[in-house]
Amino acid sequence: MHYGVIGIGPVGATFAALLSAKGNRVSVLDANQELVESFKRRPLKIVGFYKAETHLKEVYTSFDDFAAQDPDVVILSVKTNALPGLLSRIKNSRLSLKPVVSCQNGIDTEKEIAQALGLEQSFRMVLNFGVSYCPDDHEVTVNFLNEPHFISCESPARADFARQIASDLTEAGVRIEFVSDIAPWVFKKAILNTTLSCVCTLTRMTMSQAMAEKDLENMVRAIVVEGMQICRSNNIDIEEDFLEEAISYLSKGGNHKPSMLVDIENGRPTEIRHLAGKLVEYAQKQNIEAPVIQSMFYLIKGLEKTVAQRERVPSQTG
Repeated sequence: MHYGVIGIGPVGATFAALLSAKGNRVSVLDANQELVESFKRRPLKIVGFYKAETHLKEVYTSFDDFAAQDPDVVILSVKTNALPGLLSRIKNSRLSLKPVVSCQNGIDTEKEIAQALGLEQSFRMVLNFGVSYCPDDHEVTVNFLNEPHFISCESPARADFARQIASDLTEAGVRIEFVSDIAPWVFKKAILNTTLSCVCTLTRMTMSQAMAEKDLENMVRAIVVEGMQICRSNNIDIEEDFLEEAISYLSKGGNHKPSMLVDIENGRPTEIRHLAGKLVEYAQKQNIEAPVIQSMFYLIKGLEKTVAQRERVPSQTG
């Protein structure tokens, strides 16, 4: 198939490179002109747990130019907080009837796609890896990996199409499995993201540094336990052994900075509203307490405001 990838951050670049290296046609869209020009000039390398090297030829900054390429399927790897505006653009373009796959962090992104474009256009992928981009080497490093990854669709009638995407990506080297119900995987990943994303952002530690601190590991455990309670209260099936599974998964993070910490370091909004914010929302629906997750949500929101104000106010010297 002809794949369209929107967003060439580390995740989008990984998918684009692996699919392209296996001979799939790939068109890419990103708003960052400088980044797009670098992708046009230089081959992209994927190193670490995945490996590929390719030259992406169809790279665009114009949404209209990208849409004119008429890809068979669109993969969204932009930040979750950009989703509403992007879906509005897609809805009013020739891409409005194309399958759209959310490869984003957070809860309910597939529902947002379905609401904007219809159930048959909405697909969701849950990814279990950590990636980072080094612009100097034009290289994406897959720092840790816990396969398989998962894909599903909002309409049961599109299951065969979801399986085809899974097959293409698996052939490209990314092991994807189709599941009929994506909700447990979405919520488990959101819980995992809420743990070290928040802890590392507030402490400025890498994942391995945070997990090496017993007090912080205990906080991570408390977040997972609250998340499991939220899932069960909302009839989302979470295994009893998920706590230890989560600790094992998070302990593999190594010297990796979660994207939320990178966003704060670069003065950008985070995805906290689709992670801890959504977990708080689902807790409130069932009138259950989630004090640690709620605290993480409020603290990161406050930190976002502090960072935004610092970016707006010039520093005083002399």
